[in-house]
Amino acid sequence: MREMFMTGRTKDIKWRKDQLKALLSLLDEKRDYICDVLFKDLRKVGKTLLTALDERYIKTEPYGLVLIIGAWTSPIQLIIEPLIGAIAAVINGGVTETTALLEQRFDYIFYTGTTEVGKIVAASAAKHVTPTTLELGGKNPCYIHPDSDMDLVAKRLLWGKLTNCGQLCITPDYVLCNKEVETSLLEKIKIVLSKFYGEDPQHSESLGRIVNKTQYTQMKSLMTSGDVAIGGKTDEKDFYIEPTVLVNVKTADPIMETEVSRCLLIDSIVLISLLN
Repeated sequence: MREMFMTGRTKDIKWRKDQLKALLSLLDEKRDYICDVLFKDLRKVGKTLLTALDERYIKTEPYGLVLIIGAWTSPIQLIIEPLIGAIAAVINGGVTETTALLEQRFDYIFYTGTTEVGKIVAASAAKHVTPTTLELGGKNPCYIHPDSDMDLVAKRLLWGKLTNCGQLCITPDYVLCNKEVETSLLEKIKIVLSKFYGEDPQHSESLGRIVNKTQYTQMKSLMTSGDVAIGGKTDEKDFYIEPTVLVNVKTADPIMETEVSRCLLIDSIVLISLLN
């Protein structure tokens, strides 16, 4: 059955409708037999049950009061779009406001953010058995095979890493490769970064900034993990961190325990930590 599902055949709406029609035909054809068995086994009046089944329908109801805890990385997709579906009030705020909100009872909670806070949200929702959507970030590895096209790899890797200043939960976070790949990839990354942002990325109109001082300070502190192979420049007044590649990063280093927006970690089985 799983093999059939993986073919994509069952996703087709016509196929699903055909299955439902076939099921309905089965119930009609075997109605008397099913009723007899239900009565013998469970003393249930089968005809009544099947008649009720014929009359069943689905009625869609709104959840009610919905809490959306979005992220500053993508305010339209993560706040406005859920709001369109929920048509609920939104309160702007940080930890204090969110903590106070979670003390209240909501009918649905939509949260985007870290796994640690996601656990807090889930625990709060559990008090009232509140349905919850948790869109949580993590560490997104990329494995690069020695036979890969390194020019193409570097372009795609940096495009994925540097989009929205790297502040996306699905951005590539670290690279797994051997030492030969690491050496080749570092050279290609230098070339691609120059093409993307010029010789001085800070003056490029295409490279974003870290959103605020708190995030900037946290990101800068993580750059002490491993060794800087590319980039590394910072400017607190501009909340600027140059696209940075770290090598010789250990799995126990702080940067491997949290999401990063501006660093690419290369591991040789090896971490190239990509920091943007």
